[in-house]
Amino acid sequence: MQNTGRRVETLSNQYPDAERVGDHIVLDKSEWCPGKHPEPHLRDEHQVGYVESYYRCIRCGVEVMRTRDLPDECEGDKQ
Repeated sequence: MQNTGRRVETLSNQYPDAERVGDHIVLDKSEWCPGKHPEPHLRDEHQVGYVESYYRCIRCGVEVMRTRDLPDECEGDKQ
């Protein structure tokens, strides 16, 4: 289990913007999407694009829209 701790520490050092969420090491990813937002209540009449945000665990690769949607356990060390 000591190797697991070292691996997590190494990943944290490689990705200084990463945040720890439970067992996960998460990056906040955002990308620009052209067009109107798919959800009507978030649209603007003159909208030409919007920012889509999601979170990705760098250990297990899981991508979710909110950190609370992450699985309870990270499968990253089992791969």
